[in-house]
Amino acid sequence: MTWSGPDKSLLTLDTFQKIAEAGFSLNMSFYGERDINLKALDLAQQAGIQLLIQDTRIAKLVDDTSLPLTSLDPIVAVYKDHPAFWGYFILDEPNTAKFDRIAEIFAYLKDKDPRHPAYVNLFPTYATPQHLGTETYEQHVQSFLEKVRPTFLSYDHYPITSKGLREDYYLNLEIIRAMAEKFGLPFWAFTLVTAHAVYPPPTAAHIRLQLFSDLAYG
Repeated sequence: MTWSGPDKSLLTLDTFQKIAEAGFSLNMSFYGERDINLKALDLAQQAGIQLLIQDTRIAKLVDDTSLPLTSLDPIVAVYKDHPAFWGYFILDEPNTAKFDRIAEIFAYLKDKDPRHPAYVNLFPTYATPQHLGTETYEQHVQSFLEKVRPTFLSYDHYPITSKGLREDYYLNLEIIRAMAEKFGLPFWAFTLVTAHAVYPPPTAAHIRLQLFSDLAYG
């Protein structure tokens, strides 16, 4: 999957064909709006790939617990029958305090549309207790799995910085693998391919290190 793929200015069939030619079967871009998402789905279908859809109405439901879960009904109705639709993006790196609400959303979507998974991505080990909402990283991951009951476990860890390799990279893989096995789930891991913040432009060796480490851990 491409995370944060082509933006609105690159929403063309040629762009999605290039994604498919590069070997990706799934794309996730932060379009947010219904009409743009539908246009992207049509283009993705023509290119033979699928989309993980981010709709800002879902994020509002996470933040505002006074909104009824039935607010998801028109969202499900719009996307669920499109051939290029893969699943619902819920949130990236949520605090543990949001897990109860996320669990409600996951359960509701599973009931209304069991064919398409809901998706949340978790913090890495170098997140602070304030970010996590727990004293330890293990508590954060276990709480998520116990409450939300996802179909797979996803997290990001960008190991190569301008100062070298993060010391906790393989610890993070160990924890995620152990938690995934404990709950009988597959896990998803990230490979950083975009320079930003403290992360330098990745070399082929940087990418191989991440990909083969992820594969070695399952």
